[in-house]
Amino acid sequence: MDERIIKVMLVEDDEDDYIITRDLLEEIKHVRYDLHWFNNYDDAMEEIEKGIYDVYIFDYRLGDRTGLDLLRYVNEKGIETPVIILTGQDDYETDVEAMRWGASDYLVKGRIEPPLLERSIRYAIERKKAELKIKRQKDEIARTNQELSTLYSIITAVSSSIDMDSQLDNIIKVFLDEGIIDREDRCGLFLVDGDRLKLVKYYNIPETFVNMHEGLRVGDCLCGYVARTGELLIINDADKDERHKLAYREFGSHGHVIIPLKRGEEVKGVMFLYYKEGVQIKESKKNLFLNLGRQIGIAIDNAELYEKTKELSITDPLTGLANRRLMNSELKRCFQRARRYGRPFSLIMFDIDDFKLYNDTFGHQAGDRLLSQIGSIALKELRSTDLAFRYGGEEFLIILPETKIKDALVVAERLRRTIKTMTRVTISLGVSSYNDDVSEPEQILNQADSALYLAKRSGKDRVEMFCGKGAED
Repeated sequence: MDERIIKVMLVEDDEDDYIITRDLLEEIKHVRYDLHWFNNYDDAMEEIEKGIYDVYIFDYRLGDRTGLDLLRYVNEKGIETPVIILTGQDDYETDVEAMRWGASDYLVKGRIEPPLLERSIRYAIERKKAELKIKRQKDEIARTNQELSTLYSIITAVSSSIDMDSQLDNIIKVFLDEGIIDREDRCGLFLVDGDRLKLVKYYNIPETFVNMHEGLRVGDCLCGYVARTGELLIINDADKDERHKLAYREFGSHGHVIIPLKRGEEVKGVMFLYYKEGVQIKESKKNLFLNLGRQIGIAIDNAELYEKTKELSITDPLTGLANRRLMNSELKRCFQRARRYGRPFSLIMFDIDDFKLYNDTFGHQAGDRLLSQIGSIALKELRSTDLAFRYGGEEFLIILPETKIKDALVVAERLRRTIKTMTRVTISLGVSSYNDDVSEPEQILNQADSALYLAKRSGKDRVEMFCGKGAED
């Protein structure tokens, strides 16, 4: 005997038919049934909403309503309990209509025997289980496909550019386009910078929030916690979490998803998503968030590597100044701007006097330290808009945008005195400026070189300038 009790709800307005159905169920000895009878439509509707039965049996005739009306009600409510329709006579159209609305079976009173009723109930329950299993599988496949589509969108977005800023913009766009957040919600992205978090991208976030989180330490608040632990955090009511130390009260009650952006075990950053009050984040999305975090973390790491490689390609490793490669492009840019808009710019070329003798006397390591020191001094003496380069060997070049030659001479003289005071070595400097004689950027460079040669020939430790037409100012 099956020990499980099958709970049956019978909606039947005729008591005699109820008794017949009860007796039929009692004759089935190998299955136990718990029968609950309701004789009117309204009581049945109220009971149906409880969803506590294994099977519903509805009589077709229920006063001025029908069992099909109840069947439609079950469907509208999304109740997944199987339904069997009873009728007093065999009617093809009623049969078809019942099946169309999802009835598991259609039985004619007077032809029902205990084995038929038992089999109908058993089949109805098993069929519904199979349907629900298929539905869950289809839902799982649809969810997986959606997650794969989202991952593909993220991979495509971060692969479309190696530039960090463009990548992060693309990531925010994908989160909006894929519906991971909607346009009423908020999100942002912190990058790990030593023991701090830097908010680099955000959507629908006010500046007061940005200022509040400036200098956020790893370990502090919810985002800092995720940055420290590398764990995904899903909170449906963030305000009640004691770790939420920097809660922005103007946002009101909300849910949080905070995703670690990792390459391997290293946390490169965290992405935080805000959800409005009442929105529940399903645990089934956990793997999606983790996979997104891994893809974004890898992209961030690749972008950082690219930025470092790019910086190394234009940086002199000894002095930390930009190298000749970048100098050529910056000189060309300044020259084109000067020609197009008539804006001034000047060059200072200098080198260390008697550097070979210094190397021979103190050694090449001391010479390298001197070059590095002079590079640092030059950077400190210049404006943020000025550009300093190691030109080659012991030679340096400075580009001074928006600077006429008389002002460039002041800068050169100050630099000469500072280096002499701080290093006990002297430098010779040549100054040139954009002028009417110049038709190519190399010409102004050659003019600075000529002025430097003049300074050397005139006794060293001095500043000389090249004067062309229009450069006297």
